[in-house]
Amino acid sequence: MDGEIGALYQDGQQVGGIFDWEVTVSKRSADNGDWKDVKVFKDITAKSYWLIDAPASNYYEVKFFKAMRGRLVLLDSGRIEIELPNKSLDRRFYIPLEMRWIGN
Repeated sequence: MDGEIGALYQDGQQVGGIFDWEVTVSKRSADNGDWKDVKVFKDITAKSYWLIDAPASNYYEVKFFKAMRGRLVLLDSGRIEIELPNKSLDRRFYIPLEMRWIGN
């Protein structure tokens, strides 16, 4: 799944966003004695990002949007963790990001 823009929130307020994101879903299994333990993972990347407010932590609520028929459509949302390389405000950073999915 991929899209054009994502919005980053902390405490209900938008603090920034991401551009050109991609979410890849995979499953990973491990033998756990008599049964197999299967977990679903979301690998999330973005090509660039921006901040409009200083983040309080590395944890964010995120909403992923895709442009369809001239409108932005919400495809997914949840909690993520990001280590931002630059936390300057009001500027777009063309730095690829990898995000860790925490859950809904």
